[in-house]
Amino acid sequence: MASELLGQLIPKIRTQYGIRVYAIQMDGGSELYGASLKNLEYAHGVKIIKTTPYTPEFNGVAERSNRIIFDKVRATMESERIPIELWPLVLEDMVRKTNVTATRAIDGLTPMESFLNEAFPGQDNKPDLSGERICGSQVMIHIPQERRLRSHKFGPRGEAGIYLCMDGSQIYTCWVPSRRKGHQIVRSANVQFYEKVGETELLTETEHDVEPEIRKNGAPISSRPQSVTEQTKTPSPQRS
Repeated sequence: MASELLGQLIPKIRTQYGIRVYAIQMDGGSELYGASLKNLEYAHGVKIIKTTPYTPEFNGVAERSNRIIFDKVRATMESERIPIELWPLVLEDMVRKTNVTATRAIDGLTPMESFLNEAFPGQDNKPDLSGERICGSQVMIHIPQERRLRSHKFGPRGEAGIYLCMDGSQIYTCWVPSRRKGHQIVRSANVQFYEKVGETELLTETEHDVEPEIRKNGAPISSRPQSVTEQTKTPSPQRS
């Protein structure tokens, strides 16, 4: 499995970014290193560097990063009660956010920005975070008109779910517990987010380019200034 994924990743990196992979470092686990990985080494001309078993200190950066990411995955799944079988999607979101988060280890750059600076020097390679959302947030997913029951004119136009990860730049993968097994993962671009930041809940719509509303104590408060127009009440006629 590992060799198959690496066999797909190596040519993709070269095609998309023009970067050639010269070496791959991994631990000496038997589940990773075998005949298929040896064939990969010759097919792509890469060097496989194996560390000795039970010596995580030789893979210090990778081991530490894995622990930090999996701690985030575990905390998110426990707090939002996300089923254990959905951990790959939560992991995908945490890895994505780690790659677009600045770190002092590379002079305040993000890992993605540092990588793209090598591939495309001289360009503005800062990641676009406008579409990023908080994993585990409650969402309301728009139900397309084609899937609504025509006999129910006042039926729901959205279904509640939990946001898991992004698929592309503006497509969101969500978990809908109310659906039957096998159909609970939904991909949609028209999603309304209820993100909690401390004691404040942000309501964000992705279908239209609107500013988020802020809700406190359940009462909606618009983040936009609203104009107030005074209206003079006309006295109602009195009966004689």
